[in-house]
Amino acid sequence: MNAINTSKPMKRFNISVSILSVSIAILALYLLSTAFYSDTQIDNYYQDNGNFYRVETTFNLPNGEKVRSAKSPLPLIDELKKDERIDRVDYIFKLNTTIELQGRKITKVPVFAVSHEFLNTLSPFKKADNTLGANEIYITKDFNNQYLGLEDPKGKSIILDNETYIIKDILERRHDSSLNMDAIISFKPNLIKDYNREIFNWYDTHAYVFIKFTDKNTTFDKNTLLKNIIATKASNLPGAPFTASEFIHLSLKKLKDIHYQDKLPDEIAIGLSKEVIYSSYIAFAFILFSALTNYYNLTSADSSEKRDIYQLKKALGASTFNIIYDSLPTMLVRMVFSTLIFLLLIITIFNTSLYIKNLFYTLETNTLIYLGIFSILIAFILISLIHCSFSLRFYIYQKNRKMDMRYESTFSAWFRKSSLAIQLLVSGISIYLVTGLANQYIHLVDVYTP
Repeated sequence: MNAINTSKPMKRFNISVSILSVSIAILALYLLSTAFYSDTQIDNYYQDNGNFYRVETTFNLPNGEKVRSAKSPLPLIDELKKDERIDRVDYIFKLNTTIELQGRKITKVPVFAVSHEFLNTLSPFKKADNTLGANEIYITKDFNNQYLGLEDPKGKSIILDNETYIIKDILERRHDSSLNMDAIISFKPNLIKDYNREIFNWYDTHAYVFIKFTDKNTTFDKNTLLKNIIATKASNLPGAPFTASEFIHLSLKKLKDIHYQDKLPDEIAIGLSKEVIYSSYIAFAFILFSALTNYYNLTSADSSEKRDIYQLKKALGASTFNIIYDSLPTMLVRMVFSTLIFLLLIITIFNTSLYIKNLFYTLETNTLIYLGIFSILIAFILISLIHCSFSLRFYIYQKNRKMDMRYESTFSAWFRKSSLAIQLLVSGISIYLVTGLANQYIHLVDVYTP
């Protein structure tokens, strides 16, 4: 029969490309679900986070240029605290410090001085005592490995800008927080150079300011509040061709959106721009669609080639269910091989792509495993539906045919085999192109990954 006489190399190529198509489909499903779940979970663990905002600053220069910053002027903090519509104000100062330890001096070490209530509301760490003494410091393992190199850092002292600090504990950063902070201390005015002068300086940025509005006041224009503060509290520069309101513009960004990067030069949150994130969804969805389309074409070609076998089984009394059931072991074996290739692909991408590595870092290990199982299950359901659709199509064809089709002409057999060869060629080229596109896209994203 024609199905039996099909060349073995073509069959092997068909099977290989089918397995690769399913592997890429699982990979696309996994990356798509991981990216979406990460995007929805990051910075979403704070209580009542819909009322939390970060204040950002834009300076409108006389020449028309704009200087943007994730930080705000220092005097804004006290003015915000006075407003009854604001429930709380938290802030972070990024300090480039000098650490002295065991006769070594390490310069330009980033340490973050936080407000006293910061750990109660915005802590980026999993577990931490909410009280932090004036000369105590929290660090992470990464900070210790990079700067200190202590075997057991907890309880030991370090000199930070000529002041002695005790390492209170080693903390672990939350995976679902975008705040990139590896060492924090409690804020003190003497940490800021010329603090008594800077407290009146509206024309520079000093701190990352976070505010939470009261629950009962959510209808007023929040940006107007900031404009009024600048208009009434910020003094004009003598002789300047602009007013404070014209030069200083304050804006609000929701806390759960700070991982969307806006190319701010002093950003402390880890993330990507919305454009890159949403284009990732499109790219992964396109790869998934292409892989399933290839698999559909290959299954169509294989089903056409096995039509004579299906007809023989039908003539011997096999039901449509028997035909579907007989194909299940082959489908399961291919699924196992596809899963193994998927695992190999995801390990390779993780070790070569900074974007994928950062994406995985935002989720717990068990969550990544659950998403992997979910992706494999969805892929299995999709390919099962494809197989069932062809079996049902054969059943409908068998039921509605009006003449005996057990034999076909030489021309029909040649045409069917030629179609099979073309489908295999198109499928192989498509897989090659999609894989190349995915590789180039991930490389492009890595270039813009902070």
